[in-house]
Amino acid sequence: MQKRSETTPFILCVLFVLVMGLYGCHARRPVDIPKKPFSLGIKRLAMMGFEPAMGEGERAELIRSPISGTVFHAESVPTSVARGLTDLLFEMLASEKRYELVSPGQVQGSLALVVGSDPHVRKTPLEMIQAVGKRLDVDAVLAGHVYRWREREGADYGVHRPASVAFDVSLVRPEDGAILWRWKYDKTQKSFFENALDLSTFVKSRGRWLKVKDLAMIGCQNMIKALPKEQREVEKSDRDDYSGY
Repeated sequence: MQKRSETTPFILCVLFVLVMGLYGCHARRPVDIPKKPFSLGIKRLAMMGFEPAMGEGERAELIRSPISGTVFHAESVPTSVARGLTDLLFEMLASEKRYELVSPGQVQGSLALVVGSDPHVRKTPLEMIQAVGKRLDVDAVLAGHVYRWREREGADYGVHRPASVAFDVSLVRPEDGAILWRWKYDKTQKSFFENALDLSTFVKSRGRWLKVKDLAMIGCQNMIKALPKEQREVEKSDRDDYSGY
């Protein structure tokens, strides 16, 4: 009887701890809080496009985006690559017909006028974007940088070194320089066994090792899907989605 009476308090204590643990788990369950939507209100969009983050011949290093401040591992990127990626993204955006688009050519013409109006005045990249946007009378300017553009070494089903690409874009409001939305893509292709979580890239590549342009195209497609639509009410979480992976 004595032995039984000693074990009873112990059992009661164990039951108490279990009950309180279950209660605590229930109490810590996250509560769904309604998010307040906001409207970007973008109808007219200027496509400034991409600039190389590092010029040809520069050494690879970690650098910070002059617009968003995000850090990337950057390598030398030819200007022709940035122009080609700009044209690709513009064509894809134009086919979506979401916005009234101002072409990269028009933007570059306006940029030349801004620079030529007072060549002695130094402006930050963000201030240049604002000035161009105001001159073109647009609601927002889409601008970004290419940080890495490395071609694969090998063939479709076997490589010595896979393709690697990194770029970002920001939607800038000319009125005050506010970044309304931003997005990045930083991808080095890996085999399915190295990164089983990246199923989408594996499916889109059909199991092949992609060339860098094909890898970049997937990034552009993902970016356009994430880009807020014209006058659409979007959640704050959509605006802050900056993963790009």
